[in-house]
Amino acid sequence: MFGKLNGTEIVATIAGDQTYWRLGAADLQRWVKSLPPSATQDNVSRVEWVGEAWDGSSDVIIGERSWGREMKAADIVSLLRKLRSGIGTLGNELIVPPEISNVRICRIASNSVLVVDFDLVDFILPIAIDGSRAIGKRGFSISAIAAQMVEFVKGADAIRPAIVDREAGMRRALEETTAEIGHAAAPLWMRLGHVSYYDDPKHLPEMGYVLLLTTINENLVWAPTGSERIHTVQEVHDHREYYALDHAERAAILSDRHATNSCGAISQTALAFIANKGLDAGETFDAVVALAMAQRGGGLHFKRGKTAETLYHHNGVVLISLNFPGGSYYRDCLTLRGDYPVSVANQAEGKQLGEFVEHPAFACDDLVIIKAEVREGSLELYHAARNVPIEQQRRDAEIARAA
Repeated sequence: MFGKLNGTEIVATIAGDQTYWRLGAADLQRWVKSLPPSATQDNVSRVEWVGEAWDGSSDVIIGERSWGREMKAADIVSLLRKLRSGIGTLGNELIVPPEISNVRICRIASNSVLVVDFDLVDFILPIAIDGSRAIGKRGFSISAIAAQMVEFVKGADAIRPAIVDREAGMRRALEETTAEIGHAAAPLWMRLGHVSYYDDPKHLPEMGYVLLLTTINENLVWAPTGSERIHTVQEVHDHREYYALDHAERAAILSDRHATNSCGAISQTALAFIANKGLDAGETFDAVVALAMAQRGGGLHFKRGKTAETLYHHNGVVLISLNFPGGSYYRDCLTLRGDYPVSVANQAEGKQLGEFVEHPAFACDDLVIIKAEVREGSLELYHAARNVPIEQQRRDAEIARAA
């Protein structure tokens, strides 16, 4: 459903006739669950701050994993019933009583919280039960929690203009930022971070926001990403500098791949290494890409003496990285640790990379150093990055087998 869509189209498909800032966890889940696992691992996507929609029937563990408190489904249903009653007594058309669809569970690191999203029409107010206070016979009753939540909502409504003005600016900044990033990047989520039901609503105008946008990740997959605890418009705009260059490069790569019907490429140094290992280039490419999709940072790992060798996937290309005593190699740079005089760097340009380190990845005849720099404690040697389309490798392999 989402496979061939860009960021703008993905958000439009998810949102339907809603605006992005009103989306719920269930809306985002439709897309997020279709993504490869690596797209949302290691907090890279920030979707854990959105969480998962509650199914309306499951018990929920809230708090730290080691001492979490169980909240029964019946208690959550009771909470919602009491909240609807309490909100109803306010007689305020700008406060919508919550339903099951407004409940989500956020699992951040080892901590889980139950969040109720209150629709105040102009903005969404997420109030959380975080497990830090006991619930039930040994703690606060569901009635008491519901009453505190209703009072919190009343307090937020009392300072509505301040919240609305601030959030309008934050949304505008996110929309401007994604437009500046361009290439179909789109705003996906903009909401106050969840606040505990026992907090004071007077602090809401200073609370941080969670923002998400759709961009292309290092595996050339459209995926969510963003930040939490964002407090100012400038912090929103700062995302342009962080994402724009990578996103533009990846958009260009995707466009070229679609135009040429290409699946990707293998770097010259990775190809030399693969050949030395006696591996099939096409099969190796497929294996590395599959590992990268399944696990963030995943790849094929080898060991040669004291040298660690890794084939990994980045921006549609399978590359090789090396770590060895005295240095490393990453993308197009060989780094040698040590104190080197500038004269060594000056004399290095034009030489073969293999003259400095002997390794099968550097066996290519045209792996010429185009730039050399001495930095504090290291010598960096750069070569021109050359990538070979995987389709060419597959054709060459078929010709070799037929010969």
